[in-house]
Amino acid sequence: TLALAVVAISSGVWSRRPFRFIPLVSIPALASICAGCLSLINTTDQTATIISLIIALEMMIIFLVLVNTVQTSTELLLFLRGTFIAFTVECGIYVLQNILGFSFDIMGNMKFEGATSIDEGRLGFMRGTFGTPHVAGTYFAAWSLLLIGFYLCSKRIKVALNPVLGILIGVGCLILSAKRGPWLGFGIGLVFILLMLPRAAPGSIKKLFGVGTALGLALVVLLPVFLVRADANHEGALEERLNLNRVAWRMFHAHPVLGVGLGTYNMVKKDYLPEDWSGWLYEVHNQYMLTIAETGAVGIVAAVSLYLCIILAAWRGIKRIEAPYKPLQVAAISALLVVFWEMFWNMWDGRNCLYLLWFLTATAIVLPNALPAKDDPSQKAEQRAQ
Repeated sequence: TLALAVVAISSGVWSRRPFRFIPLVSIPALASICAGCLSLINTTDQTATIISLIIALEMMIIFLVLVNTVQTSTELLLFLRGTFIAFTVECGIYVLQNILGFSFDIMGNMKFEGATSIDEGRLGFMRGTFGTPHVAGTYFAAWSLLLIGFYLCSKRIKVALNPVLGILIGVGCLILSAKRGPWLGFGIGLVFILLMLPRAAPGSIKKLFGVGTALGLALVVLLPVFLVRADANHEGALEERLNLNRVAWRMFHAHPVLGVGLGTYNMVKKDYLPEDWSGWLYEVHNQYMLTIAETGAVGIVAAVSLYLCIILAAWRGIKRIEAPYKPLQVAAISALLVVFWEMFWNMWDGRNCLYLLWFLTATAIVLPNALPAKDDPSQKAEQRAQ
């Protein structure tokens, strides 16, 4: 975060143009941070809560740095090229991890899961460099949808990666992740694109055959992995998650307004076990329930308001972006939907998760700003201000 800010300031980018606060997103983000601050009243560990607040503030700073640094088409092109070069590297690392049978990251941390074995019905669940398998799966789902958006654009953007090839390797890694949440999230995002194309970019519909071909090829090649995961005990997994929700609800009932304290769930969960508790005990696998437990009604209202405002800001971008790039803006919304869907099935409170959310949010904001329609009134107002 500091490095991004230093580069932006030293290059003089911010001194030459007005600062963009993006109130539709930033104000709800500040409200969510304030809800976390209020949970300090009930927290049993002020240090843990303050650390969580610092992380939340860091994400907002990253968002503001990105939207203020990437404002022109040239800056956007550099931003997207770096993004998809990194995506290609991540895909290569992920395939290598599946071959080797263990995960590793840039810090040297290793996790020996064992290689996927179709004959034995065992899945490796590699983590990429993201720390957890579900974040890796969500990343590949979101970025594959963005690449579908690039492919559907009627005017090409050269991002150092052929969109069709990117879709193939991205969806391939998504299947290899073997995570149900990201799989379903990808399906939801894809349906959203299909529903929006006739309205936003009807000329792109004819290119859907190429998308379907790439998706079908990736599925055929990795069908054994898909079938092994499809044969898993889905009912048992759902019951485990619903059982974990009971602990979160007890926290909410004990502290309905401000919660037990941001970032303290794992420290106090044993104090809120139901009398008839049995089974696996872990952090609740639902970010919305985690928010309810840690920050109460105030926190969940602030968080949901933030997520809705993010979608609204991205939605407005469909009208504001140049016509040939409307499929890309639609795809950016679909990528955000993947994240918000995944929040129903896993925690989304670590830096690795939040980086992904705020990076996608910034992308959805900068696209229409850097590629505005000629009749965009907000762009004309900004040009007059400059």
